[in-house]
Amino acid sequence: MTEREGIIQKIDSLKGREQENAPWLLSLLDHEDNMVRFCAIRPLIYACSVPNLPEKLRAMLDNESDDDVLLLVISGLASHYRGSKDLQILRRIQNAIERVGGASGTRDTFDDAKLEVMLGCDSKQLAKMSSAERQKQLAQINVTG
Repeated sequence: MTEREGIIQKIDSLKGREQENAPWLLSLLDHEDNMVRFCAIRPLIYACSVPNLPEKLRAMLDNESDDDVLLLVISGLASHYRGSKDLQILRRIQNAIERVGGASGTRDTFDDAKLEVMLGCDSKQLAKMSSAERQKQLAQINVTG
């Protein structure tokens, strides 16, 4: 078993104990392997309460080179800034997407982030929103933002 496989297996085995392992998971966000970073960020965003996570995610927004990890960083930041109407974080997200080349999925993720940050939509609301309503809301945000 490689080091990468061992770390990923340990992360996967944390089910229900993510919070007590949050410091270790947070340290893995600096790991050189993008798959390790990807696996470590998911429980930090979705299963832990880590006060300094937004700060770490903002730093990753400026440095992350892997598209998949960046999409999770954007998702985590959008959740943190939900309803804040913070245009600065949206600009930083857009800059990060442009920096890595805007691979597939980034446009939808950026649109989701806009709807979360500007309108306060959560993932359930985003999933239930019709395509027409989504486009209408995004058009309004793009005009005012």
